[in-house]
Amino acid sequence: MNPTIVPAPLPALCSSAFAVEPKPPQAADAESAIAAAGKDFVAAANAGNVAGVVAIYDTNAVLMPPNFPPQRGIDAIRNYWTAFLHQGSVKLVLTTENVTQSCDLASESGSFEVTLVPQSGSLIHDNGKYVVTWRRINGQWKAISDIFNSNATPK
Repeated sequence: MNPTIVPAPLPALCSSAFAVEPKPPQAADAESAIAAAGKDFVAAANAGNVAGVVAIYDTNAVLMPPNFPPQRGIDAIRNYWTAFLHQGSVKLVLTTENVTQSCDLASESGSFEVTLVPQSGSLIHDNGKYVVTWRRINGQWKAISDIFNSNATPK
């Protein structure tokens, strides 16, 4: 009589023969951290606080505002926001529409409304959209690229 060989199911063989300890998943914390950073960014912008605005960015971040070349690095970003905020008082509203996280990267997209009351001249109102890429660096979420543009029709 021939012995009957019953093969083990393939998944059982694979999981036991090639068992690898999985990495613990990263906490899906981007959405709440980005919401808090956005709240701080808006409060700082509305107060004219450049340091508070710049605090969301990584030192090597890039800011891509409309009608300007990319502002690369924290010093260029600080210079841009300093010039912008010193034009007059700002009323900014950000509305996050989506945050997608994958490990230590997250993408945020949304819309903005801004009103600038210049020190001289007419009130300026604009609305548009933005995308920010965030990276978790040493446990903190920092913006590494930020682009925004207006919904207004070019004149």
